[in-house]
Amino acid sequence: MSNRKWKNRTYNVETLKDEQPKKRRELSKTWKICLIALFLIAIPSFLVFVLFGKDGWVIPATKNLSLGALFGMAIGLLAVQIAVIAALIWGFKVIPWDSTLMLIPIAFSMVSFIVSSGASAWYIRVLPAVALAFLAVILFAIKSAVEKKVTKKQQEKQQAYDRINKSLLD
Repeated sequence: MSNRKWKNRTYNVETLKDEQPKKRRELSKTWKICLIALFLIAIPSFLVFVLFGKDGWVIPATKNLSLGALFGMAIGLLAVQIAVIAALIWGFKVIPWDSTLMLIPIAFSMVSFIVSSGASAWYIRVLPAVALAFLAVILFAIKSAVEKKVTKKQQEKQQAYDRINKSLLD
């Protein structure tokens, strides 16, 4: 019986539509940094390491490369990666500037694998990369110290301004 009253009912589709379209969710800052580190730093560095590393995994002729040639390739790749990071920060404004504190040490550590390729001992390959990755900790410490000094100076200026205004009002 109750089905009859809804059977021939018409609906106005215009009134059922949402007034505001759903906003597209944006990735958080940390996810952007992680994905940029993966796709623009780690994977290209690994591909260059596999293709042109002194181990000669893909191209056997690279076993004869000198350390200077490997270092030149590493510096070239690092320059390209830093240029891309700078373009993303200041050109396209995709990520904030303080993301360089994480991305630059990752780029340095990934490039160190190219220079240390051909080494027989694992620690000769891994330790430089780990040490360069810990460069991020030093950069974060410097950033926090600078931010503390800046906020302290701003507070001192604000207190001096408040003292002057208070004396004028009294």
